[in-house]
Amino acid sequence: MRTSKELLPWLDEQKCVPHHEIVLKFYQNFSRFSCTYDEDNSVKTDVEYQMDSNNTLRTLKSEPRKIEKSFHWKELLADFKTVIKPQLRVKRLQLTLRLDDVDFGMIRACSIKIQVKEFILETRTILFNSNNFEQCTITVDSRLDMNTIGHEFGNAIRENPNIYHYPMSDSMEYFEMSATLTSLEVAKKRCMIRM
Repeated sequence: MRTSKELLPWLDEQKCVPHHEIVLKFYQNFSRFSCTYDEDNSVKTDVEYQMDSNNTLRTLKSEPRKIEKSFHWKELLADFKTVIKPQLRVKRLQLTLRLDDVDFGMIRACSIKIQVKEFILETRTILFNSNNFEQCTITVDSRLDMNTIGHEFGNAIRENPNIYHYPMSDSMEYFEMSATLTSLEVAKKRCMIRM
């Protein structure tokens, strides 16, 4: 049995996080999530957890499956944050935020923040309705130079507002990306974040 604060060291001990350091904000209503870690597209480990009323994590199962994270919530906000260390030479990171079986009267906005070190480089708010897209994707490409960040990001938005491309330089100490879902009412919904 592991508490939320013990999750990262414990995952590292289990060698379930070979390339990614995952930082999660836990809420009282944050009850369950599953995740898959992909090491060089060769080793995939899936671990599914259940958090009980005492904020203690319990492993439900571990098996190969799709790279995804599942969240259930009843409060107004659900946050996901991931920190990627560039020295791990992650060539491309793609994070897709997809809303499944969502009443769009309940979910109205998704806010994306992209941050390098202490500098917030970009903040975007995406409004959802029944007539537009149901997902947004952020792609981080380490082959691009830091000087092209603004240019590439702007072009990506103009070409396709659903997809955000952002370069990651090997010189960065860390790259931080977070997504926040906002609901107008208190409801239990599901959000899937695919890496």
